[in-house]
Amino acid sequence: VNVSVTPTCMLKQAGRSMSMLAKIKQAQKAVTQSEESKEKEELKPDERKLLQSYSPEDEAANTTLIRSVWESYPRLADAKILSKGTVSLSFSQPDIVRNKNRSFERRFINSTDGFQPISLPTVTDPDSFSIQSPSGNFSAVFAKDKDDWRLEIFSAAGALEANIPLKKSVGAIQNNNTFGFPQWNKAENKLLFVAELKSPGDAYPSFWDPAAKDDKPKDNRAAKYEFQNTWGEQRFTAKQPVPFVVDIKERTATQLNVGSLSCAFAIWDPTSNGAVFMGFDGTQRKLGLIFCIQRPNNFYYVCGDGKGAAVALLSPEDNVFNVRCPIFSPDGSKVGFLSTGKSSAHYTAQKLYTADWKNTKLENLKVAVDITRKSQVPKDGEGPIYCGLYTLGDKMKWIEEDTIVVDTVARTQQAICIITPSAGTTRLVSATSSRMSLGLLEVSRAGAAVAVLSDPITPPQVLYTDNILATDGGVKWQPVTTVEPPASQLAPDAYVSLKDLLPNLKWQVLEFGDTGEAMMITHADGGDASARPGMVIPHGGPHSAYLATFVLEWLVYAAAGYNVCLLNYPGSFGYGQDFIEVLPGKCGDLDVKSCEKMVQEVCKKGLMDIKRLTVNGGSHGGFLSAHLSAQYPELFKAVCMRNPVINISSMMDTTDIADWTVYEATGLDYYDVIVQDAEVNNKMFTSSPLSRVRDVKAATLLLIGADDLRVPWTQGRAWYHALKQLNIPVEMKLYPGNDHPIATAACSTDALINILLFSSRALGGVE
Repeated sequence: VNVSVTPTCMLKQAGRSMSMLAKIKQAQKAVTQSEESKEKEELKPDERKLLQSYSPEDEAANTTLIRSVWESYPRLADAKILSKGTVSLSFSQPDIVRNKNRSFERRFINSTDGFQPISLPTVTDPDSFSIQSPSGNFSAVFAKDKDDWRLEIFSAAGALEANIPLKKSVGAIQNNNTFGFPQWNKAENKLLFVAELKSPGDAYPSFWDPAAKDDKPKDNRAAKYEFQNTWGEQRFTAKQPVPFVVDIKERTATQLNVGSLSCAFAIWDPTSNGAVFMGFDGTQRKLGLIFCIQRPNNFYYVCGDGKGAAVALLSPEDNVFNVRCPIFSPDGSKVGFLSTGKSSAHYTAQKLYTADWKNTKLENLKVAVDITRKSQVPKDGEGPIYCGLYTLGDKMKWIEEDTIVVDTVARTQQAICIITPSAGTTRLVSATSSRMSLGLLEVSRAGAAVAVLSDPITPPQVLYTDNILATDGGVKWQPVTTVEPPASQLAPDAYVSLKDLLPNLKWQVLEFGDTGEAMMITHADGGDASARPGMVIPHGGPHSAYLATFVLEWLVYAAAGYNVCLLNYPGSFGYGQDFIEVLPGKCGDLDVKSCEKMVQEVCKKGLMDIKRLTVNGGSHGGFLSAHLSAQYPELFKAVCMRNPVINISSMMDTTDIADWTVYEATGLDYYDVIVQDAEVNNKMFTSSPLSRVRDVKAATLLLIGADDLRVPWTQGRAWYHALKQLNIPVEMKLYPGNDHPIATAACSTDALINILLFSSRALGGVE
């Protein structure tokens, strides 16, 4: 595979773009050498100010350039194998003017000259999606019309075979990796999907509604404004998702009988007479599901005619704490699923269970692949080494009698894992011998696969193989396309390559044993790397990780002149379960000290200027950024935080993941605590940055999503007010309509630009 890919291009006139950069660099250099910069070092902590490093004209030029990069670059969202050698790719791209993320699709076919596009980019409707039948003869289109949904069935010839309204009890139809995706049955005459059960309260009259009929029960009026708990951040409209079956011939939609359960990942059983699914107890407090794979649930079977009640397939004696992403073997004789075990970490290593499927029951349940406790560091030139199963599971597929394919992570690398469940063996598939990531996008029952190959400085290259299981000579990958804006045919001089803006970049992973790893993106232009300012970015979670993949935001920081330092500290996944479990109960201490130690070591290696460092993190990364600025007040000159955790104690009552606050701060299980006592409350507070706020000296920028349910905006506000009281330079941006990721087109761009401008001012210039 050719991985020497020309990096992305940007919508700017080449001459104008380069003159802007030259102008910016001159301004930065002048300010760095100015008397204003010298005076800054002499200011006392309570007198320091955010000094300008750019004139307003330079800031405007830099802002225009950043926006051009950010808006012109497509992001790969998904891939589908339509048939052998035919692939559909889905992309998103920010439209800043309209503040929307534009979605479009492109199709490619394999020919004698390799993969070629067979269609122009087709803009897709955000209120609809389609599911192709297994044979490829039909396509099911789910389309939203105001608050109602309809199902349209098209034949391969393009004929509209059916148009079925779904108005009565069918609410929002789920098509995501939290609740699953619609499924065709084998006969291709029915569809199974999970949808929100419409709340009857929406139709209830109020006590004073004159149009209400007298025959409406009085208790219905009392229930008009009944509180209903939801499944949290980015899933706040999901209250009780349940499975439905649509009979295409009969034009009917039948709700399956699951009682009070909330359902996810419903799939047909081998006979298509019923369905199995993950079921969550709907009578208890609903804790957020997105980014949280460890929620307790059970495995259920329910008849597909809507008459029989759901039956639990696992008993307490099975000691299976939860189930994720059930799959059947091709012949239907076996079933498999993932499980985290009884772990309170939100993202953790998983087990693979398999069982015989007989008469809608599980027999001979066993652990086919267990949790891996420790990881190994690959040698130079060696591919990734298996470290455990770290996956959402939505790409997992059983493709042969004794073969399962699933995506996973091995330290900083994405990889594809081939499992032989009968033997409990695993092997990883890679496309190169380097430390690049290979992420699974889609795998078919026939063994064809689509994957994406990238690293922090190489744009994603989409690859295809007819046989993911090949062993002799390895898997033969074919390039489909590289994800970057193509040169314009109408205005060929209107683009400049990102490579021209970022010459001689390199990346590497630095290992620090039990302390963690630092992934570095540095300028290799022959200059003194130790003179480069550093952008230090600890990840969120804390049970997350930075992977060796292409992330445009990191390259924008590099384009601004920074060497970028990405920290995987204790608690990160991909390094074995022991590395995850060492952190809970020590948050605010072990993770903070590990980050500081790695930063010091990176600076000693001459990869960043220790006198000009910015720390920039979101969520738990914001928690760490706040802690680092308080525990090491002289280390960072600028602090940028997106939706940071500031006071764990107060957050417990307001977040959608109350269990996180207990487990990460104390190491205790949420279900053993429920309500804070004085000891737990004290431990939560002393683990929080707010307990150390008086030690902060660095200028601080807060970027806050007003609709965040994961880390409510009041957390950031508490830090803002505290720093104001202490006369520390602080700014806060509050983004309406944005939740935890701050992902809307305009606001994500605004946040990025503000980070760069704020940091440069605080550092007195980048060069």
